[in-house]
Amino acid sequence: MKSNRKWVVALVMLAATALLLGAGCAREEGPGEEGAVLRGTLTIAGSTSVQPFSEVLAEEFTVRHPQVKINVQGGGSTQGIEAAKTGVADIGASSRELKPEEKGLKEFVIARDGIAVVVNPANKVDGLTAAQIKDI
Repeated sequence: MKSNRKWVVALVMLAATALLLGAGCAREEGPGEEGAVLRGTLTIAGSTSVQPFSEVLAEEFTVRHPQVKINVQGGGSTQGIEAAKTGVADIGASSRELKPEEKGLKEFVIARDGIAVVVNPANKVDGLTAAQIKDI
């Protein structure tokens, strides 16, 4: 499981690097793995359930690029989406799909939730459909 987490973090770091290059950071020629130094500030705002993940990513990124300051803020998915749309944040974190009226932003899926329904063995309910579980 720890190995899978490293892959997820590595993939997200790659996506975050791509976002940072085009967001609130300046790229200057100089020493570094890719021949460039990133400088500047980046703001990530939105989903409180994504916030801990964003904080870990920000820490890992700033270890590799110490001249980049990353501000991570919560507030909820809707607030993050609105912050990205209006330019208040460089990245809006959302733990839900965009509504039709929120489209127009560039979307990157960084994770998916796994949901399991677990019941006590004494529970006599048997054979629920996905639609019934969703309704519950």
